Amino acid sequence: MHHKEATEEEEEGVRQILGLLDAPLKTQTFLVGRRVTPADITIVSSLLGLYSQILEPSFCQAFLNTNCWFLTHMNQPQF
Repeated sequence: MHHKEATEEEEEGVRQILGLLDAPLKTQTFLVGRRVTPADITIVSSLLGLYSQILEPSFCQAFLNTNCWFLTHMNQPQF
């Protein structure tokens, strides 16, 4: 597979994942329940590398709820 094709497929995969998170986070602060849980910690930890080293701000603009959730959690003492 050509490098550009692989990159496009990877970007689409990231879009799908962030999109899946974005919908419920429109009305929820946490993935499960009313406080930070292992689910939040696991997903935020998994996304940390993407947000800090790979994703461009323009790419993230489509996922405002996920971005807010991510930044909220990064500012929690658990992180």
